[in-house]
Amino acid sequence: MYSNGYSLKIDGDFGGFRLNDSYYWSTDISFKSPSEHTIRGARLPMEMQINFHTRDNQQAVVSVLFRESERDSVFLNSIGFGNPQLRSAQQGLLFYPPDNIDFEDFLGSPRNYLFYRGSTTSSPCVDNVIRIVLTDTFTVSNN
Repeated sequence: MYSNGYSLKIDGDFGGFRLNDSYYWSTDISFKSPSEHTIRGARLPMEMQINFHTRDNQQAVVSVLFRESERDSVFLNSIGFGNPQLRSAQQGLLFYPPDNIDFEDFLGSPRNYLFYRGSTTSSPCVDNVIRIVLTDTFTVSNN
């Protein structure tokens, strides 16, 4: 996990999904605070974006929004968010998360989401990206 100056990021293959005869596989996860997407005009404390590509370089981003809670997230702690170094993260490598990040255990099988075509929000910006925003929110603590 490292800071790229804009978000915390984990590179790796975390699975994928099939959509319209194309298979999208994950390339990285970004954590952005506050969220880029809003609910009723309000930003949430954090957004996790799982980035996907196809063989012919089509892109998709699945966004997971987090609302604040007093309880720590077991999932986020399991991938390193319990580490106090994250509060003062500077650009560069922080540490290695576990080899096996289980999104299915955390997210389940989401059935409710918003779907639109948009663009990436970090350089290099790419148009015509499939954006999927899960409508169920998850929790993150202030810690």
